[in-house]
Amino acid sequence: MGADEQKIHAILARIGPHAALVLVACDDHETRQAAVAKAADQASESWDASRTEFLADLDPGAKHDWVRTALGEPSSTTG
Repeated sequence: MGADEQKIHAILARIGPHAALVLVACDDHETRQAAVAKAADQASESWDASRTEFLADLDPGAKHDWVRTALGEPSSTTG
């Protein structure tokens, strides 16, 4: 598991399904960076990767299905 994968797992483990989590999905790098900069004053941490990388780094199985649901992705049990 790479450092990026470890970071997303650590973030998700700390926040859990009842915390506020902002996911910015944007193809334009400048717009994405502007959104991240605006949120930085309130955020405790951040992680930047493509949607594909983010989804691939989630734990298999139902553990992170709450994140998949929030993104409109199929759960691991219906995948």
